Amino acid sequence: MPSEEQTALKTKYQQELTSLDNRIKELLGSIDYRDTLADATLGELEQGDAIWFDDALPSGAKPQGDGAYHWKFVTAPEHPVHSGKNSSIRTGGGLTQHFFDGANPKLKIGNPGRLFAYVYLDPENPPETIQLQFNDGSWNHRAYWGADKAHGAGQTGAANFRAGDLPETGKWIRLEVDVSSVGLKPESELNGWAFTQFGGTVHWDAAGVVSLEPLPAEKLTSLNLWTQYRKKVTSPPIPAELQKIFEVDPAKQTEDQLGKLREYYLQNIHPDHATSFAKMRKGLEDTKKALANFNSLTPLII
Repeated sequence: MPSEEQTALKTKYQQELTSLDNRIKELLGSIDYRDTLADATLGELEQGDAIWFDDALPSGAKPQGDGAYHWKFVTAPEHPVHSGKNSSIRTGGGLTQHFFDGANPKLKIGNPGRLFAYVYLDPENPPETIQLQFNDGSWNHRAYWGADKAHGAGQTGAANFRAGDLPETGKWIRLEVDVSSVGLKPESELNGWAFTQFGGTVHWDAAGVVSLEPLPAEKLTSLNLWTQYRKKVTSPPIPAELQKIFEVDPAKQTEDQLGKLREYYLQNIHPDHATSFAKMRKGLEDTKKALANFNSLTPLII
């Protein structure tokens, strides 16, 4: 049987949950929200590059590589540089690479989910193959151009995706890889990246991810526009119950479903109202965790 102290503590947690839940409901009921952009159309979303590394490796990255040097950075005008002050270079016979892992913070992939890097192939000494490898805890996410002579050679699918022929030599070329082609998805997080080649001399430069620009604050004040945005941009994830509502034809959504969308939007998204709910929502989450932990340690309490 639980002790009096245990029973009192559990009752305290339950009362806190009820109080916080009631306060959230009261605040929701007091908001007279009117969507002034209820009939607006979102239009095309802009995309932007998020460069993860250029002149220096990301924070926490552990540089590694084949041969006498891991990463060799060179500068213009002696060497081609696409952006910033330097590029990295590698010359080798056979399969060779430089890479890093352990980056922190990690690179979070958003929508639409395309990874990119700039490459320059030496026209006097071109490689047979170039390859990009991505580490989310595993290196089995690879794309290559040219001959199938890099890591994962002979495999198919995400571990050895053929992205195309070798790019033109003697000029900077942007390589892009759809994350789904290499077994990744929006919300995946990378801690490592590899520049790999078979033979030749290759310069590498700025690398990162292409993502849709976030919805501007003035558009976030519209439930209608945010709803249109979420149908195109599925990250960060929202509760599964709400995601299912988005999949329902708007003309067939029930009043209950629309009400749940509105409540979530006001509590979590609207620039003005979300801040009012933030402290209460955190208190609710913390108390639920505390109660769950308490119950796991005192299973006899019912």
